[in-house]
Amino acid sequence: MTSKIDFFKRLFDIKMHLTYTLPVLVLLSFVIVKMSAKQAANEKGLLQAKTSFDKWVNTKETDSFVHLSKLIQKQKSFAPEFDHLIVQQLLISDEVDKAEDFYGRVFERAKSSNSYYLDFAKTSIKICEGKYQIALEDALDLKQRLSNDEAFWKQDRELATYGANLFAFNLLRIASLYGEIGEKEMEFSSWDALSQYTFCEGARPELQAFNDHTGINQGSFQEYLQFRKAFYLSK
Repeated sequence: MTSKIDFFKRLFDIKMHLTYTLPVLVLLSFVIVKMSAKQAANEKGLLQAKTSFDKWVNTKETDSFVHLSKLIQKQKSFAPEFDHLIVQQLLISDEVDKAEDFYGRVFERAKSSNSYYLDFAKTSIKICEGKYQIALEDALDLKQRLSNDEAFWKQDRELATYGANLFAFNLLRIASLYGEIGEKEMEFSSWDALSQYTFCEGARPELQAFNDHTGINQGSFQEYLQFRKAFYLSK
């Protein structure tokens, strides 16, 4: 039971929702790669960079981060592979200033792709800075624009799948932000909207990335909402 409670607590912890920047940045990277893909030629250097990244994530050693940064600076083709991963870790650690160079490069590369993924990622920075009301307004605006953009949903199947996951992550963000600023009714209304989008027609294979990352499934969703309401009553 404790592990389930811990899962539920993580699910509505706004800081944990910064982790949802990662899959969207990954989706953004896929979109960019689909538009113009280039493979890093230096396989040995790439392996060294991956080793340094893993060591930094697991140990938080500054030396590993410095080594990784130098490798990326030396081999520019490594940046698309690591920048979004580095941004993720730095945002979770509240190191927004240190993340600036890396997310700046991600945003710059994304200029030629669809702006929706980029807007979602930029809002993550505002969440990290505690600007929850502004972040909520951004998320609601993104939802509206996505809902009204018929051409976006008529892309090829792969790109439409990325879009469906982006929409789901943004609905989750909206519910969480309403909870963070204390608007209970709007929060639960937003959870209902997420539930209808993700489960109204049973399992949706195209939302596999969203389901895998959040751990949400139809069977536990109502239980989660009950837990959330009990949490409010206990405050």
